[in-house]
Amino acid sequence: MEVKIATQKGVSALSFKTDFNEVLDKNFAAICDAIATRGIVLKELLKLFEEQGDEFLETIWFAPGNGRSKKEAEQFLSEELEISQVTAIYLLETSIEDLSSFSVKKLKKKFDEYRTNINKMTI
Repeated sequence: MEVKIATQKGVSALSFKTDFNEVLDKNFAAICDAIATRGIVLKELLKLFEEQGDEFLETIWFAPGNGRSKKEAEQFLSEELEISQVTAIYLLETSIEDLSSFSVKKLKKKFDEYRTNINKMTI
């Protein structure tokens, strides 16, 4: 496989010995899991913003407090916000500033694009 990359000094070509299909075949389950996880997170984030605005950010801010371990903070968020464990992990790993920059409109657009892409892949 060859990939061409435009740089300031022109175009560079990179050659890989591994075929993309081989990489895809070896990692297919992990790729599917990542796609499904992204859908869950986007859907739950959209629901949180639609129902609570950005009020839930305070809950995230205090989740690691009171000497909670990472797992306890994940569990707390999952129960408190009624979200999946994977979304709780995402919220804890994302900065409050990044979360604050989200809006219902942006999330809805991302989720709609995600759904459209998934529908295109469906056989």
